[in-house]
Amino acid sequence: MLKIISFAALVYMSSAASADSDAVSEAAELIRVMGLEQDFEQTMSQMLDIQLQQYPAMVPYRDVLLQFYGEHMSFEALKPDILRLYAEAFTAAELREIRHFYQTEVGRKVIATMPMLMAQSAELGSAHLQDNMGELYAMIDKVAAAPLQEPRPENDAGRRLPDRQPPDEPFPEMAETDLSELAREAMSPAEIAEVNKRCEGYRYGMHGYPDDQALAVKWCTQSAELDNPYGQSILGALYYNGAGVPQSYRDALYWFTLAANRGMPYASFVLFQMYQRGQGTEIDQDTAFMYLSRSAELGGEEAKNVFAELKAQVAVPDPSEDEIQKLLDTQGVAKFAPTYPLAAQAFGIEGYVIVAYCIGVDGRPMNIRVIESVPQGLFDEASIAATENFHYAPTLEDGVAVERHGVQNKFTFKLDSPAD
Repeated sequence: MLKIISFAALVYMSSAASADSDAVSEAAELIRVMGLEQDFEQTMSQMLDIQLQQYPAMVPYRDVLLQFYGEHMSFEALKPDILRLYAEAFTAAELREIRHFYQTEVGRKVIATMPMLMAQSAELGSAHLQDNMGELYAMIDKVAAAPLQEPRPENDAGRRLPDRQPPDEPFPEMAETDLSELAREAMSPAEIAEVNKRCEGYRYGMHGYPDDQALAVKWCTQSAELDNPYGQSILGALYYNGAGVPQSYRDALYWFTLAANRGMPYASFVLFQMYQRGQGTEIDQDTAFMYLSRSAELGGEEAKNVFAELKAQVAVPDPSEDEIQKLLDTQGVAKFAPTYPLAAQAFGIEGYVIVAYCIGVDGRPMNIRVIESVPQGLFDEASIAATENFHYAPTLEDGVAVERHGVQNKFTFKLDSPAD
């Protein structure tokens, strides 16, 4: 079950500025005038009900969830942090102006209607997510059901083995190669090349050798123990598929790990699948994604395709001008949470992104760049897209709008563990 995302987590945006004591006092007065405590508790309850509609299995535990929220997500528990957020976002003078607005008739109307609008917006988002779950499941099935397909060289020019000439008199087929450190040093480059060539030859029926998986295991074991990453990758595939040797995911994991550490994109991609499926190891989505990223960075096409699917987002309509203007009028800034990539949610991948940008004279972010990202690259696009939708009230100096530089914002993508 995906995390029941709290209102506070959705709206929390960190800032580099430090809170001013006068601003904190003004923030407390503003919150009192706004009646934020009552609205906060009401919004939390409404959002919990929306989530329970999406996950009916949790309905019997509504009281437990309310108790948990009451202990850890109550207004009193969060009040110091909420005051700090307001004090970091606005000066004391700005907070006074906002308070004066809320004391007008229009301001009181905003206070009365905002919780309902926010709850309805959250319900729209949840419904939109639910409408697209079929697409998510299809994507997951495609990745999970994909068979292990080993890259097969089509010709000598595409080989990944060392390009050395075989000896004039190749050593006998049944000769055993002693791979002790001393014997390894005694092998000539031509002999090592022949070991590697036979590994590939028997595996794929190449170089004049028959397709013989048992002999492929023999020669690929020697190639792998000679620290040839391609031989290690082939040997991992033989153990994975049970070709010429009893199937062993543990042995496959061992040899694929050695090959991946030596820069083989195919080995990294298979390790992504094995950690994601729990083959030869415990399921570990973080490690799986690490190997997927490594494979994509090394140029693996399959990894690039899966990586693109993981980053894909459900299309969510841009906020309306009315929504933006209301937030600008009341808070001086309109920020919207990023869309959590659906496949990343399903795989249980969490992380965060810190973006830096400038605010133009029109109040819009520009020169947006990612300065920190965990896992690297996965949530960057969603975070940049969210930042592009930010709107700020113009900063004035002597009545003239000016740019603001060095602004940062942190987006957190977090899930809970599945409920038993």
